[in-house]
Amino acid sequence: MTKTLHADAYAQQLLGVSANADYQTFLDSLHPSSQHQVSQLIEQALYEEIPIDFTFQRNGDSNQWIRWWGASEREAGSLVLRGVAQAVTPPAPSNHFNSLQPLFELSDDSVVGLALLDENDFTYLRVNTCYATLSGSTVEKLLGSSFMRTIPETKRVDLEKSLRQVLSSGEVLRVNEVEIPLKSPEKRSSHYVDLTYQPQWNEDSQRYTQLLVLATDVTGQVYMRRELENQRAQLEHVIQSAPVSIARLVGPEFKLSTVNQAFIEIAGKGPHILNKPLIEVMPEIEGQPFLALLEEVYTEQHVFEQKALPAWIVEKGQTRHKFFNVCYAPLANEDGQSYGVLCFSIDVTDQVKLQKRIEQSSQSLQNAVDLAELGTWTIHVEDQLLSFSPSVSRWIGFSSPLTFEQINTMALNARVLEEAFRKALSKQGKRRLEVEFEIVNPQTKQTYILYALGTTQFNEQDRATYLRGFVRDVTAERKMQQVLESKVEDRTRQLATSNENLQASNEELVLTNEHLSRSNESLEQFAFIASHDLQEPLRKIRQFCDLLVKYYNRDQVLNETYLDRIRQSASRMSELVSDLLAFSQISNATPKLKDVDLNKILERVQENLFVSLEETQAQLQIAPLPKVMGDALQLEQLWQNLVSNALKFSSKDQTGQKQTPRIVIDAQIVPASQLPNPLQVKAKRYYQLSIQDNGVGFEEKYAERIFGVFQRLHGKAEFKGSGIGLSICQKVAHNHGGLITAESQIGKGALFNVYLPAQL
Repeated sequence: MTKTLHADAYAQQLLGVSANADYQTFLDSLHPSSQHQVSQLIEQALYEEIPIDFTFQRNGDSNQWIRWWGASEREAGSLVLRGVAQAVTPPAPSNHFNSLQPLFELSDDSVVGLALLDENDFTYLRVNTCYATLSGSTVEKLLGSSFMRTIPETKRVDLEKSLRQVLSSGEVLRVNEVEIPLKSPEKRSSHYVDLTYQPQWNEDSQRYTQLLVLATDVTGQVYMRRELENQRAQLEHVIQSAPVSIARLVGPEFKLSTVNQAFIEIAGKGPHILNKPLIEVMPEIEGQPFLALLEEVYTEQHVFEQKALPAWIVEKGQTRHKFFNVCYAPLANEDGQSYGVLCFSIDVTDQVKLQKRIEQSSQSLQNAVDLAELGTWTIHVEDQLLSFSPSVSRWIGFSSPLTFEQINTMALNARVLEEAFRKALSKQGKRRLEVEFEIVNPQTKQTYILYALGTTQFNEQDRATYLRGFVRDVTAERKMQQVLESKVEDRTRQLATSNENLQASNEELVLTNEHLSRSNESLEQFAFIASHDLQEPLRKIRQFCDLLVKYYNRDQVLNETYLDRIRQSASRMSELVSDLLAFSQISNATPKLKDVDLNKILERVQENLFVSLEETQAQLQIAPLPKVMGDALQLEQLWQNLVSNALKFSSKDQTGQKQTPRIVIDAQIVPASQLPNPLQVKAKRYYQLSIQDNGVGFEEKYAERIFGVFQRLHGKAEFKGSGIGLSICQKVAHNHGGLITAESQIGKGALFNVYLPAQL
């Protein structure tokens, strides 16, 4: 606060100051005893408007006394003291106690407490009402008592020492927010005052002998500040403990003014990031949209919100792709000027990834439905209306919903449909519909065989309301089944006739008969697979689709477990068909013989099985292999199946962990006399090509059975495969005029020997 004295010519002459003297110059023109008196009155006037009338002595001239009277008032937010100065005769000698009498009389009803203490034991000489009230006492009780007795014993010594220092030095002592454990006007258990101790000059003894105490009640301010501090602490606690990332960015550089633990974890730079620019703490956001968004919020002063905002964030030294729900709010001062941005962000990466997986699963299910050429249908029981997907329209010739009467007119076996519908509505039944029927498309006159599967939905009154499910065109399958059955019967009759004629043939005819017998066995196995194994994945697809339909309307969530099983079944069916095709091609194809380097064949096999070899960390030991006359593609299939089996049927140790596969491939020449009996000798010498592994092995009694089509010694859940691989190996060996044998024991691995004619 600036204090200036504006004096006219007469006042300048009386005081010995200039027209516009500063406050300190004015005080210096007064006698020391008068300086304190004037200072006290001005201190009093700082708190309220009061009248002024006092006489003071000019410095350096003991005979020059001046009277100044007037009043203090507020003007344009500033304190103004206006009055008149007049030269007066020196006052009669009096003690300083009487000189303060007007001050106490004027301040008796003041909001500022006043007390005058004597230097001896600091006894109360004068007390106004406000001071007594703040002390929790009365004027009568305080007068004549010792000020020190109102002070706790633990603080008396230090305070008395400080007050003695005030008297000796003449310096004012201010003590803020002194707690008084007494009842205050607000009825609180404690209240607080600011105390000012001013030494009073005694002209007679020429020293400070009294203390003027000014007490100002600041209880409201203290409790208000503490409440604000408490609220601020609570807010800080909420911010720090919030699972949401919170940061306050200040200034155009977006310096971090306030951050919580969630933000610190996202930034990944530790807690010492305050007062640093955001770009310095997280340099990886350069080139990403965040700085531009913050700049827009800061300048335009509007809130920005976005869900699943992508971001590249560095976590533990690695850049990761994350997603955040963000909200940026501008911060403005009282003048409406932006000074920062308050940022909220929530890491929703897991939710976004889950949503994407759900969408992918939904798409996969739709792809599975499309791949299986399925259609969907819904029957409204009360209206007896059938609605369906576009794929069904292709079969029945209509795109709009149909009534039961319309369906019955197109169905060749309407009674089967009616009976299936009746059972589906029965409360005692399985509450499902499963039927296969024939229907004629009235547009194309084409007959379709359709397989329908669905479930019945009941309301709270246990009344059937809807039937929903899938339908599939099985016309081609049924026709194929009929063709296969007819072909098998015809082929069986032909083979039986051929066998009767071949009994009287020569050795070549005997060989031909054996070839035809093997073909007959393969065809019989193929017919069995076509009617049983190949149908099993389809039945499971139907069953799991049934379960999906059953739970679809209850949870509205596609069950990934069922979907995975549908995929696995479909995948297994595809694998079976592929292996059957490979077996059929090898069985019917004539090998294109040429010079083949088996070393290069093994190199290609290792390239094809690179992933499996890496995953199992298999150890391969391959000896130098010879060149043979053969079909390169068939020989590659033979070795790939053998190596793949050695990797697949790896054994486990005592802890249940799979052991590292060890595979040894060797070659040697053996004479025809040492060949196994089943081989028809066509050369003098043969290559014995062996492959030894350390896998689970098998019982020796299955050494021939394992080469049969679809022969498995282990469950599908334990080891994957179609059971055709070794059949292909045997067929390749036979096509090259050779043989394959197997030797093994449980838990001691397996040894396969391939015999091929040697070129010497």
